[in-house]
Amino acid sequence: MFANANAVILALFLAACMAGCTLRAPSYRAHVDQEIQQRTGHGLSPETIEPGSQTPAGVSLSDGLTEEEAVGIALWNNPAFQADMAQLGLSRAELVQSGLLRNPVMSLLFPVGPKQLEMSANWAIEAIWQRPRRIAAARLDLERTAESLISNGLDLVRDARIAYWEAVVAERRALLAEESSALRGRIAELVEFRLRAGDVSELESFAARTERDVAQEQAGRSKNESAIAKERLRSILGLGPKASGVASGLVSGFEITPVEREVPALPEVSAVVARALASRPDLRAIELGLEAARERVGLDRWSYLNATVVVDANAKGTEGFEAGPGLQGSIPIFDRNQGLIQRADAAVEKATKDQLALKHRIELEVTESYARVIQARESLDSWRRTILPSLTESVGLTEQTYNAGEVSYLFYLESTRQRLAARGSELDAQLSLRRALVSLDRSVGANIDIQP
Repeated sequence: MFANANAVILALFLAACMAGCTLRAPSYRAHVDQEIQQRTGHGLSPETIEPGSQTPAGVSLSDGLTEEEAVGIALWNNPAFQADMAQLGLSRAELVQSGLLRNPVMSLLFPVGPKQLEMSANWAIEAIWQRPRRIAAARLDLERTAESLISNGLDLVRDARIAYWEAVVAERRALLAEESSALRGRIAELVEFRLRAGDVSELESFAARTERDVAQEQAGRSKNESAIAKERLRSILGLGPKASGVASGLVSGFEITPVEREVPALPEVSAVVARALASRPDLRAIELGLEAARERVGLDRWSYLNATVVVDANAKGTEGFEAGPGLQGSIPIFDRNQGLIQRADAAVEKATKDQLALKHRIELEVTESYARVIQARESLDSWRRTILPSLTESVGLTEQTYNAGEVSYLFYLESTRQRLAARGSELDAQLSLRRALVSLDRSVGANIDIQP
């Protein structure tokens, strides 16, 4: 009988040694890099490169910064995203830990007086059959972390694109504000001249001077807003503050050279929604979390059944050497993990409802972004094809009539001012379209013009 018991203990020990080997956990960084590359056309920096020390291959800030270069630099250098990527290491450590078995516990009682020397070894063996479920749940958590990081990367791409176009429009608006301020100054000078000639009243002159002062204030404010927008872009790109003299070892400053992205031909909105539901990484992360929760339900349902192998030995006494194996376990009369099982079931229910809620939110985001793209595109086309050409033609005709002496110079300047105001509205429409396109890309989970 003792021989059979020893054989069982030996078999359990060998099985534990094989199962207790350190589990090798994949990093999943290559998976995150590949997914972001396929979805946006830009990848992550090599893990061996320190963030902020280099730029992606083919990117040079000396000839100006384009939108695509801004996205590539942000994925390489953004500090917050680099901090998020460190979560992979934590999830990998959890996976490694899930595959480890608890160490045996040994006790030694020394002889005092007639007492014999006693030794015992206890080893909990329930972890052997619990280990596969623990590993499965931890592996799913690692995959969920990777999908969440893909989602974070897409958020960074969205933020970088929006910040880029906000900086572009702010710079152009500052130039328009300076031009408008100069024009208002010329109008105020002309009204002042006519006041001295007695052609206008003091009230009209006062109004012209006020408008000139307001235009000057707006020009100064627009210049500051342009600088702020550029610094916000610099921060998202991870280039560091300009005041430091060197932007994170890359370059102390950069110029923006925008290249407008063509608005792609959009498929039907139902097809875009279906693509989003199939490709959104945050939805995949919730699905993986649901699978992990189901694994934990099975783990918690039987984890109260524990067993410990016991080996006890005494030093040689009057009856000879004593040693023998045994088993120890709890009797599940009161505690059968009722609370943990209910919590695991509740986690599954919550993950299921989170999945449904996210699907509804994705449908809303795609539908709303799709409609905004169409609306912004129509608005921008209206400004560029109808309103601005008409105003430009009107300014040209006004200039001709002014040269012919049929209208006053003040009338010509007012016509020019209206065209400047229209150009400002055209910039707003352009920014709205850029934002709508970026939002549509993010709601789909990939650039809409990249074929899935």
